[in-house]
Amino acid sequence: LSSASALVIAGSMAPGFPVGYQAQMAGWARRAGVPVFVDLQGEALREVVKQGPALVKINLSEFVATFLSHRFQGGEHSGVLAQPELADEILEAVADVSRQYATTFVLTRGANSILIAQGGDVRVVPVTPLSPTEVFNPIGSGDAFLAGMVARLVAAAPASDRHFTMAALADACVFATACAQSNARTARPGFLEDSFALDYRA
Repeated sequence: LSSASALVIAGSMAPGFPVGYQAQMAGWARRAGVPVFVDLQGEALREVVKQGPALVKINLSEFVATFLSHRFQGGEHSGVLAQPELADEILEAVADVSRQYATTFVLTRGANSILIAQGGDVRVVPVTPLSPTEVFNPIGSGDAFLAGMVARLVAAAPASDRHFTMAALADACVFATACAQSNARTARPGFLEDSFALDYRA
């Protein structure tokens, strides 16, 4: 771990791993001074977030199901969470959760805006969606988004830095969205277009 620029903990564990292993990994990385980026939900996320990862990237419906299921209902594509403009009550609830944890939350909303929540401050990053004719295969777009965000943030800050400014996070969201949309325009999940420029600037 000491030579790593970042640790990404994402997805569900394969059978055979001990309970709490993801949180253990986050703790090892934190002690080694390596920033941790997380894409988990439910109990696994609630345990890992106690270790103070640098960033948690999930969609808003996963965030609500993990931390606010007693207050809101709805999925990524239906209900109050899928509205183009979110109610103030939802934004305030997201801010309240972010005050409780020493991490940054980046909450995607499909083709809608992205929320960045950090220490009670919430910023909305607008997204220009692809047209239906541009989408070839959206599978893997979430992973492409996370990969783009990690690459952008790690390149912009020292590996030991676990706190990113709102400006850096907003910039990383733009780049990550470009990665996700490039993935959606390709046939193979997890691949970007050959013409995609890694030094993309919005």
